[in-house]
Amino acid sequence: MELIGDAASAIGTTRFYDALTGLAAARVPHRIAMAYQYWQLGAPTSVAFLGEPIETDGVYEHGYFRFDPFYRYWRQIGRHGVVTLHELLDDSDDHSKYMRAMLFDWGMKDEIAVFLPSLGGSSLGLFMDRADGTFGKSHVNALREIYPTLDGLCRAHQRYVFSKGGVPHADVVYDRPFAIDDAHGHRITANADWLAAERDTPNLNAATGMSAKDDHGPVQTNAGYVHSTVLEPDFPLAPGGRLHLLEKGAAAPPPLSIGDATKGFFMGELTEREREVLNLILAGNPGPAIAKKLAISADTVKKHRRRLYDKLDITTERELFIRFLDYVFEVL
Repeated sequence: MELIGDAASAIGTTRFYDALTGLAAARVPHRIAMAYQYWQLGAPTSVAFLGEPIETDGVYEHGYFRFDPFYRYWRQIGRHGVVTLHELLDDSDDHSKYMRAMLFDWGMKDEIAVFLPSLGGSSLGLFMDRADGTFGKSHVNALREIYPTLDGLCRAHQRYVFSKGGVPHADVVYDRPFAIDDAHGHRITANADWLAAERDTPNLNAATGMSAKDDHGPVQTNAGYVHSTVLEPDFPLAPGGRLHLLEKGAAAPPPLSIGDATKGFFMGELTEREREVLNLILAGNPGPAIAKKLAISADTVKKHRRRLYDKLDITTERELFIRFLDYVFEVL
């Protein structure tokens, strides 16, 4: 109850997402807990992190999110609730590739997520990971039991921020360009970023009308994509109205498998065997495993790895991993 009270007292402040994440994390064993805003079209945005800092060089935000099964789940299924990593990785080979690659930088063994509805057609994902075991049915049930509380607190926070004007930067949705219309389509309010976009984009208001139609999804404009969300009948400021959210810029790239991503990486510069070694390294395989999979000796693997590193002008596996992510983010 104390953690629930702490999250409730943090509504409308910059502490809220830390408190909400802590409330969920207290229900299951975990090493670290995180919260990400999953947009309809944009890349995930980090909003909370609890636990010992992990040196990841920002690889997730830099592009590794495209390999994240939870990112694929949100983009392709988009259902709210409690989801485990093992539910999403039903193919053993894909599972091992993702887990070994995550283990490379994060030391993660399993992960569980709570997807909560959020304004602007987005979702708030609360994530807990473990380095010493897996999440079982009891952990899923524990999070499902508290799900209505988490959902209610999240809704209350966003209702407060949008209707009362919470502390600046208290909510990533609120920090994006937005406008609110009442149930009759009359403009009630808009933030400065929306007004600026409105001045530069003549068709922005027309887009809100198109996006507000029940059968229409996000509407593209020169400023980005406009999403329209129906507000609850008792929503303060605009009961039954609509929130229009602008996602600036181009849409984030779609989910990607590691196998597909490696096909064009340094195409034409590597021998067939070097590419096989490359693929296995990027999938997280250590030297002995590579030797076994390719039916070659450990010394031969070392020679291929050395030639591969020379061609790419790198010296460590971490450099290879970062170069690969640069390629994924900038080219694919």
